[in-house]
Amino acid sequence: MSDHGFGLKMTPYGKQFWVNEWLRDQGYLKTKNKSILEKLNIDRRKIRNLLIKIKLYDKIVRVVPEKVVNKIPSGISIEHIDWEKTKAYSYGIPNKIYINLEGREPSGTVSRENTTN
Repeated sequence: MSDHGFGLKMTPYGKQFWVNEWLRDQGYLKTKNKSILEKLNIDRRKIRNLLIKIKLYDKIVRVVPEKVVNKIPSGISIEHIDWEKTKAYSYGIPNKIYINLEGREPSGTVSRENTTN
């Protein structure tokens, strides 16, 4: 038995919280450019939840390559972050929030004086 590695099987949760999208909405995270869905003002979370609700999401996950599935609305990916304008971001599981700290991050924007312990 493994203490980790239960995989990334997508479970149809009733509610989902996308940390990076929340950080963007609060003004802490900036993206380089908008996706096509954002340009059309289509809520990506609603599309994903609809696919889950009508039981298509699991079928898509089984037949589409993983790197494509990862593009299905699941929040903002790291490669779309505008690091020079971002103060905080989330990465990995379970979506910890990191400060884009000067001196620690390559494009850090927040000075240590502006953080609290």
